[in-house]
Amino acid sequence: MTHPNPLRATGAVVWQGPSPIDGSPLVAILTRRSANRKTGDMPQLYILRADRSPVEASRTATDDATCGHCPLRHSLGGGCYVNLGHGPQSVYRAFAAGRYPEATPELLQSWTQGKRVRLGAYGDPAMLPESVIERVTAHARGWTGYTHQYAHPWAQWARHYMMASADTPQLARDLRARGWRTFALSADPFTDRPTPDESAPTQVECPADTRGTSCADCGLCDGTRNGTRPATEVASVVIRPHGFKARKAETLALSHS
Repeated sequence: MTHPNPLRATGAVVWQGPSPIDGSPLVAILTRRSANRKTGDMPQLYILRADRSPVEASRTATDDATCGHCPLRHSLGGGCYVNLGHGPQSVYRAFAAGRYPEATPELLQSWTQGKRVRLGAYGDPAMLPESVIERVTAHARGWTGYTHQYAHPWAQWARHYMMASADTPQLARDLRARGWRTFALSADPFTDRPTPDESAPTQVECPADTRGTSCADCGLCDGTRNGTRPATEVASVVIRPHGFKARKAETLALSHS
């Protein structure tokens, strides 16, 4: 269905295709604005099942199609910070009702020009083909993105755009050794000191925690910036468990520290 005025739509369908996890139908939807205080006003990319709502996918434990084997998934009783009943459910309902147009190159440029894009307001953006992320970020001045799919051969391209979501400090260290920049969960955030032959710290605490900086203003969580800089030359990020299930996430971080 075509929206009567695509440039005034609140969201647009960027891609539809199979999940690399199990072949389930997925849809990637870019929303134009956000009222999220932590991220700031950024276009937001949602990765959802196309055949059922995110609430239903969580209830039936079929959300691995969008989130892989993330230990924080709601269906596992984890500490995911996303409230499924808010943004993800609203976006799915609008999609199911046919209220989103197809995202043309002109629409994508109009919505992202000069802005930072949030890759993955819900769902893992590494579930999408690399070409989709290239199109969404082509005119943006930056982006933020996170993935739990770092163990899969088909997701290795994602290190150019996304931080590896590490649920424990030890996993973060292992992933950095493999060339990823990491976004590490820690119940006791720390900043690594540089060694004498290093010019920058290995990790810095998320500026949203330390200075109240929004993601739209920060832009630190952009992987290796499309391969233009080595992961070892830019600090990774560590953050306290956050969101409405922060206690569960903190328990996970403490139990594996």
